[in-house]
Amino acid sequence: MRKFRREMRTYIKAEDYTNAENKLNSTLQAHPELLQDQDVINLGVQVSNYRAQEESRKIFLANKPDTARYFASIYTLYDYAQKVQEISPRKKNILRQQLLNYYGNLGSAGKYFFNKHQYAESQKYTELYLRMMQSPLFILDNTYRQPDDSLQMTELALLASYGNKDYPSVVRYYEKIQEKNEIIYEIAINSFTNLKDTMNMLSNLKEACKRYPVHPFFYQTLLQYYIQRHDYQNTLHFVDTCLHYMPDSVKLWSLRGRSQYNLNMEDSALQSFRYVIELDPDNASAYASIADIYLDKAHALFENNTFAVGTTRYRQEKKKINLMYINARTNYQKAQTLAPDKTFLWLDGLRECYYKLNNGKELKKLEKLNN
Repeated sequence: MRKFRREMRTYIKAEDYTNAENKLNSTLQAHPELLQDQDVINLGVQVSNYRAQEESRKIFLANKPDTARYFASIYTLYDYAQKVQEISPRKKNILRQQLLNYYGNLGSAGKYFFNKHQYAESQKYTELYLRMMQSPLFILDNTYRQPDDSLQMTELALLASYGNKDYPSVVRYYEKIQEKNEIIYEIAINSFTNLKDTMNMLSNLKEACKRYPVHPFFYQTLLQYYIQRHDYQNTLHFVDTCLHYMPDSVKLWSLRGRSQYNLNMEDSALQSFRYVIELDPDNASAYASIADIYLDKAHALFENNTFAVGTTRYRQEKKKINLMYINARTNYQKAQTLAPDKTFLWLDGLRECYYKLNNGKELKKLEKLNN
């Protein structure tokens, strides 16, 4: 230790702070227990302060400063300073002033690394900036005035944590932000999703939808959540809420029709799909959906036609069934015309319609087309 201290004093006296720093780092790497030695800690404070001053002079003189090195020296200074325990009131005041001189640079470092997409570094500096706001070194000083940018830096810490994929930290900062904008909500929702915290994801998603009802990410994500769970009732309810703000959305009206269809509200679904066609006359999917509903109606009428064959009532029901098939055929044909390559929309249904309506020529032509 004597040799180490002697070498450190020699480097410092010669203002060779690079070698002083290298010697300190190599010694601590070989003997990590020295981090408990207050003399070594004080040397660390001294060297890192000198290194920061050296880079600061280069910045002032525009002499090729190493910005990242400058910020690293400041971070190291703060790191050592927080380990200081045995210190006189006078030296404590000196240390406090040294730290306050560089405090704003911690925030600048967070922004600097964030703009360079080095999110782990940005998070490191921003977190230290926020943590030091509550440090006894600062708050016990009557002259200290806490900066008024805590909200801005908290948001930066959240953004950096998200870029660093540190989702627990994202949530921690999110809970401290009172006024949340679209970006903050979106980041929080994605973070809760990555943490598999469905309850908080859903509650914040609903809150965001209320505040920003036309923001695509929020309403589309909530709709997707309901659809994936086959929760058609909530899907329909939320679609109706969205249509209040976006009354001419083809996607929402289509989703409304599909939800109603899955809830066996076939007549309401027909109205929704017809409105889709009013908004988008070339929407093949809407025509196919209308055809599917008529086909289902034909099936239901057929199953309920328990009257004797040849009776008047039987023939009446048969006409109703044929009318449903005719309506289905018309809409499948329209879907075929608009989307001939999307056979999944119309092929099977149109084949059944031709068969049930005895459209032999059309059925043969359809089979040839299919082959």
